[in-house]
Amino acid sequence: MNEIVRSRDAMLLAALGAALAALGEVAGVIGFAVLNINSPGTFTDLSHAHDWLFFGGSLLALGAVGLVAWRRIVEDQGKAALVGAGGLELGGATVATLFIALGSLVSAASSGSSAGDTLSAVGIGLWGLLALVRSGRLSLADRTGTPGGGMGRLTTIWVAIAAGLVLLAIGYGISFGASSQGASIASGVMGAIGLGVWAAAVADARNHGLLSSPLVPRVLAALGLAAASFLAEAVVAGIVFGPSGTVTGLQVGGAVIDVLLGLSIAVFGHAAWLQVGGLPVPARAATRTAPAPSAPSPAAGEPAGGEPGDGVAGRTASGPGARLCLSCAAPVPEGARYCPSCGAEAAAP
Repeated sequence: MNEIVRSRDAMLLAALGAALAALGEVAGVIGFAVLNINSPGTFTDLSHAHDWLFFGGSLLALGAVGLVAWRRIVEDQGKAALVGAGGLELGGATVATLFIALGSLVSAASSGSSAGDTLSAVGIGLWGLLALVRSGRLSLADRTGTPGGGMGRLTTIWVAIAAGLVLLAIGYGISFGASSQGASIASGVMGAIGLGVWAAAVADARNHGLLSSPLVPRVLAALGLAAASFLAEAVVAGIVFGPSGTVTGLQVGGAVIDVLLGLSIAVFGHAAWLQVGGLPVPARAATRTAPAPSAPSPAAGEPAGGEPGDGVAGRTASGPGARLCLSCAAPVPEGARYCPSCGAEAAAP
């Protein structure tokens, strides 16, 4: 998925999508603040606005992923561009994001239906499957390209990310509502655990030098806020949906859930926006007197947290410590443990 985080247009669409979704969460917070059981009209209208704004954000996210896949097809002049590991991943990412967008559309168009959450959960699960496939590719490259074989740390990290996404998908797909207290608690707990596992995997990758982008702490903060939002769902379901629940409790609990989730989306969007500023301007948009740089700087042009193992991709393999990857023959930067092209563990210089 390197092409997505290294595309200015894709990151710009992602930032705009996050802004729309965060605005939807603001509408949700206001809705809970003005909730009146005897006159729920304003709350209902704001809830609908929340759902439609979230759909708009997911549609822009779909555009971000689809744009990169489409450009690969156009630049390589044909469907053969999507053949191969990278192309298949882009196609799978587009389909997964499409399910999430369709789920948010169904949720916005049909109030009270759980079909939208199910579709979105399928999309999240497909993202988890993509992460699992990536881990399998890295494991295979590690076993065939490195003497002694064995599953490297990078492979383990991708397995953990896949597990976190699957747990999140399960939690997201379980219905959340006052009529099913037990299921609502399970939904919040599963979602929080999934996001926690995902965040732990990203943190581990950063601690071992596989992610050196300055945007990684923002991604970790966003994942932590999202996990706190799901945990708040479990607490609200356990207290407010129970026999001791009150309208005030619903107002406060619902607002806290939306505030945490809105902050999470806003932080993700800010990270995407900063990534836009750190990427080179495409040649078609450069001025005649100032051509676009050929590569991003190592500090600003690295991925924002979604590609463990690519933190040194912007550097060149030169000097006494430079060597070639035994798996794909790509140059490996000095001091790097893993190949930035295929992710296999590199041989000693």
